[in-house]
Amino acid sequence: MSRRPKVVLITGVQAAGKSTLAPLLADHLGPPSMALDGDVFYSAVRAGHARMGPDPDPEAVRQLRLRYEASALVANHYAASGFHVVIADVVLGEDVTPGWSGSPPLNDTWWC
Repeated sequence: MSRRPKVVLITGVQAAGKSTLAPLLADHLGPPSMALDGDVFYSAVRAGHARMGPDPDPEAVRQLRLRYEASALVANHYAASGFHVVIADVVLGEDVTPGWSGSPPLNDTWWC
């Protein structure tokens, strides 16, 4: 492929429209493109799930970071194969950039 694939993160508060917007943007960028919702990894933990809250348990923080890393790995895997990738997830503060520095890096962040 001659073009460089884009990796875009759509983030913001719950119920802001991230999961609705991500597939629409992926359709606009493609083909080939894919939309990835971080909730897939959130709901995948069936036993031992630790909930985030105002004063989170260290295990909840660990699981949140695992979710971000999983999204970054999948996004980078598809991007390395030439896909544009749009990720929808609640990623805030210091967590916006660390996990997204693979190949290719995060091209853009949209806030909802």
